[in-house]
Amino acid sequence: MRTTPIPGVYEVAIGPRLVYMTGDGRYLIQGSISDAEKREDLTEPRRNAIRLDIINKVSEDEMVCFGPKNARAP
Repeated sequence: MRTTPIPGVYEVAIGPRLVYMTGDGRYLIQGSISDAEKREDLTEPRRNAIRLDIINKVSEDEMVCFGPKNARAP
């Protein structure tokens, strides 16, 4: 759980999903938080960081890799 710029609202990562919850746990908010003054999406950079972390945990043996159409195997 991480704080957000909104007092009493916290960021919660559930696997690859990112949601927001009030401090008392009563309300769950799905969607993005945007800073209207700065015209900045505050959620998408966090989603990208979570996605990157998940991808970095995948070993090369578990990856499906695509190469050029006429590439030769080493």
